[in-house]
Amino acid sequence: MHYFLPSLVAYVYQTITTTLKVFPTIMTRFMVSLFTVTWEEINKLKDQYIEEFIKGDVDPRQTDSDGLPYSLDLLMLEEMDFLQSCLRSKSVKEEYIKALQSSSEPLDRMIFTCICLSQITSEEEATWDVDNNAFLAEETDVSSNYTCRTSSGDMIMVILP
Repeated sequence: MHYFLPSLVAYVYQTITTTLKVFPTIMTRFMVSLFTVTWEEINKLKDQYIEEFIKGDVDPRQTDSDGLPYSLDLLMLEEMDFLQSCLRSKSVKEEYIKALQSSSEPLDRMIFTCICLSQITSEEEATWDVDNNAFLAEETDVSSNYTCRTSSGDMIMVILP
């Protein structure tokens, strides 16, 4: 993926989220489609994210020469946050509940994806091996960076009926 593409897409999600907050009724008719597209995108990028950031040692939160973020982890974070916003909208919630009434597959897939994205990284694993108290202090620190791992936990709370 080209280095600036995740950054651009992340800014698009930030813009849509802001628009949703300011003009919620205007966005209502688009919410189901936006949710579906974002969900498909997360599932396409999930394996790459796991390889690069959980199993691999790609530096998270990378920035370009202008100081703008461009890494995949930031894109995934924006997408997860956007999905949470979508699930709070009435139209998406109704579709989600309808889907759950016919099958538990949507819920199963969402939980599976959240679990995949919430695994600790190899760097965090190394911190645990060296000093588990330091790991726990970082995990429980309220002011710590908001990560895909944290967002996945928040998503679980939103999707459970």
